[in-house]
Amino acid sequence: THASVVFLLGSKVDKDPLYAWVGKYLNASYLSQEEKLDVLYEKTMHRVRKELKDLIKIQNEELV
Repeated sequence: THASVVFLLGSKVDKDPLYAWVGKYLNASYLSQEEKLDVLYEKTMHRVRKELKDLIKIQNEELV
């Protein structure tokens, strides 16, 4: 999960202010490594679903 996020968003994604949510979970000291990856995966999937929903909405508006 971490490698995929870094590949898609860039190598310094955990320090990028545009992706503060990534740094929040990758740098959390209260989570174990496994918990960090699980949370990061869930948050990433939530954002992907939201973006997909927005793209479908825009596409449907263009068709009308």
